[in-house]
Amino acid sequence: MTIASTLKRLNRKTITLPINDPETGEPLTVVIRRVRAGEVTARAGSPLSLLAAARNADPGETPEQYRERVLKQALADPQLFAETVEYGQRMQAAVVSLGVISEKVVDKSEHELAEDEVLPEHFGDALPMLYNAIIEFSNLPYQPLEGADLTRFRTQSLARDILSDGGEVRN
Repeated sequence: MTIASTLKRLNRKTITLPINDPETGEPLTVVIRRVRAGEVTARAGSPLSLLAAARNADPGETPEQYRERVLKQALADPQLFAETVEYGQRMQAAVVSLGVISEKVVDKSEHELAEDEVLPEHFGDALPMLYNAIIEFSNLPYQPLEGADLTRFRTQSLARDILSDGGEVRN
């Protein structure tokens, strides 16, 4: 075995997706590689508003405190919130596009795809699992998708229950 093949083997991993091939019934697998944070940033870019929020960080601020501060700022500013959501989607697509090497994952519109190309969203329900596997294998400093979604909901209800006749439900 050559050094090149050994190095490739150390930096690649086969992932079994929770999707079965409709013809054979066998689970689908993809090969992923280690991705560097710089590659993701180069591909996804970074909104200026998020960079401004990062510059205002306290030197003793923990990553958790930083995320909470940026989340509060995003919730207070609708434009920043929209940019944050859009950036999260671009970053997710960049991680999957860079990390999956057994398939040609691209960031194009659907009508521009070649026969052998797929979009990140073609992975469907397996996309969060695939994204999480890539960030874990690559040791990227990003928050996993499934855990992140649960921590972003408010503990208090923002809406009132309303009956069909317009009256409020009171507890």
